[in-house]
Amino acid sequence: MDVNLITVATSIQAIQCQIVGVHSALNCFISFIYAANHYSQRRVLWRELDMHKGFVCDNPWVVMGDVNASLSIDDTSSGSSKSTIAMSEFKECVDNIQVTDINHSDFKYTWNQRPKSDTGILKKIDRVEGHHMSAVVKRMRSLKKRLRVLAWEKGNLHTNVVELRGNLNKAQLHLDKNPHDVQARERVSNVLKQFNESVLEEQRFLKQKENFEWLRVGDNNSSYFYKTVKGRINRSRVNSIRNQDDIWMEGEDVARTFVDHYKQFLGQEKQCNNIRNVDQLFTNHLSREQADHMIRQVSDQEVKNAMFDIGDNKSPGPDGYSSVFFKEAWDIVGEDVTKAVKQFFTNDQLLMEINHTILSLLLKVQSTSKINDYRPISCCNTIYKCISKVIVNRISGCLKDIVGENQSAFISGR
Repeated sequence: MDVNLITVATSIQAIQCQIVGVHSALNCFISFIYAANHYSQRRVLWRELDMHKGFVCDNPWVVMGDVNASLSIDDTSSGSSKSTIAMSEFKECVDNIQVTDINHSDFKYTWNQRPKSDTGILKKIDRVEGHHMSAVVKRMRSLKKRLRVLAWEKGNLHTNVVELRGNLNKAQLHLDKNPHDVQARERVSNVLKQFNESVLEEQRFLKQKENFEWLRVGDNNSSYFYKTVKGRINRSRVNSIRNQDDIWMEGEDVARTFVDHYKQFLGQEKQCNNIRNVDQLFTNHLSREQADHMIRQVSDQEVKNAMFDIGDNKSPGPDGYSSVFFKEAWDIVGEDVTKAVKQFFTNDQLLMEINHTILSLLLKVQSTSKINDYRPISCCNTIYKCISKVIVNRISGCLKDIVGENQSAFISGR
């Protein structure tokens, strides 16, 4: 079948699905491809896809089907170790239309020729548009399920500490009565090791949950400590609040009051067309060299440095993963995280799962009654923080040249 592009009507149209959301409708375009066998005949398809990109604009676009071409050398099991014309032209098309190959699942090679023969060829030529961020989010979600199972198997951390402390006291008491008993000494050593590990796990949990300075300088195993933790949780609970009109709100109205207040306080997106003579607003400008250096391609080391610059004690976002997790497991997750971050700087797209943020409210005063007594902070996901850190690190190097000398904020050393 000598067809370049199969769509609903013509080669520059696609299936248009309207997804009705909460705020607005979203157009999703899907193009089904059946490419010609020879690379020279596929050039028409590449040009038509490039033209169709202008029609799709910034809407989601899925391109799937049989392209009859490999995107890279890794997509074929045998043959030449060099990139071919067909690969180069297909890759150029993918770059031009700004789509990304999805990570495969199940079978990698979707086409074969004489698979039983020693000279048989396996190729990956059937594709769907995808995203490195999707792969990272999916793996993190799968890992969280496993972590929950492990947490359930460990049981209540504080209860484990109490039980092991009791076992340790019994073992030490038995050893005290039988000081020459070798097995009693080994039992004390084993129970002591289990007790110390359990205490360390409890400390890590409490540190993440409460972020107490007490955990660094104080005694975290006293009953007074746990009463303090419980008291802090109770103080954080909001049972009633006075709104902007000085009216007391209780029950379910409390949450609604906070949401309405911060919708207005944080503002809503609006079009601003009142700015005139933008060229006269800023007198200091970056040089061409500085500007080009700021938008250079993001390197792997740059992503790693940004991740390791994030503080260990920063609160995690909705996904629950702190920077410590990524640092400790960088040899395992580093490659995937790096690809996801670098892809953001390539296509300017950010997954909703990564862009999610927890808006946490902190008390500005000890005793609160008004809604204005709370200060909102954003708890972002760590990959989001890493992307922001890369941007901040690039901007910080040029700030001193464009910010006036009388301004000291945000400029190191002033």
